[in-house]
Amino acid sequence: MRLDFMTIKNENKKILLIESDQVLSQSLIRMLNKEDYNLVFHKNLEKAICDLKTKHFDTIIFGLNQPFTNSIDSLNHLQSLSGIPEIIVLSSFNLDEIKSAFQSRLINNILIKPIKKETLLDCISNIKTFA
Repeated sequence: MRLDFMTIKNENKKILLIESDQVLSQSLIRMLNKEDYNLVFHKNLEKAICDLKTKHFDTIIFGLNQPFTNSIDSLNHLQSLSGIPEIIVLSSFNLDEIKSAFQSRLINNILIKPIKKETLLDCISNIKTFA
């Protein structure tokens, strides 16, 4: 399996996963595949931008990584793209630190790693923008 880009097909629920952690991304891909989501995976935002410009996504799952400030800049860039969908942030940082950094941004959920399957699936199922 190629780990820098992957698409899983299901026409109803479109999710863009941006996560550089190889182990976590493999786990999330398997989990979301079993749930029949239409998933497009990229290791970083730069590689995901082309898909963001040409495809509609109902949500983005975005992994915050070190350094934290670069992740904030990446998220700002992500949100500046037109037609921004809802965003779920995955992080190993302190929850209060993340909430204060993202107060004014369109973050729907912040999940702290390790991610529980049920919690992530609940976040996704609560998004009302699926086509």
